Amino acid sequence: MAMLWRPETPSQEKWRPDDQWRAFQRRWARPAIIHARQTPRPPKTVVWIRKILDADRQNRRPPGRPKTVDNTEGDINGFRPIGTSAAAALRRLERRRPDLLDQVLAGEISPHAAMIAAGFRKRRRLAPAATN
Repeated sequence: MAMLWRPETPSQEKWRPDDQWRAFQRRWARPAIIHARQTPRPPKTVVWIRKILDADRQNRRPPGRPKTVDNTEGDINGFRPIGTSAAAALRRLERRRPDLLDQVLAGEISPHAAMIAAGFRKRRRLAPAATN
């Protein structure tokens, strides 16, 4: 392990290591810091969203006019995401609102909140409480 030299007399102050060297020495003198992950892991939801987007990109049909024969030979699952699923929301956001998709991938908002912000879905209204 490397030691950090410190000046003992005032005349040695001009050779004192600068802050960059001290940060380098601190990092390499501690194995826990050396082997620690430098970038934080993304949340599980962001990993899940990226997985859905990658699967959907592989599942897309090529552009152009459809053939008269069965066109599902290139599809992995043979279907497109539809309805209110997260995959359908991500596909639509990717096509129409990539700025909101970036926020979803950053983990700032959910796919449903992005769809509401884009105006593709309406915000749900809570039913009034029943009174007896």
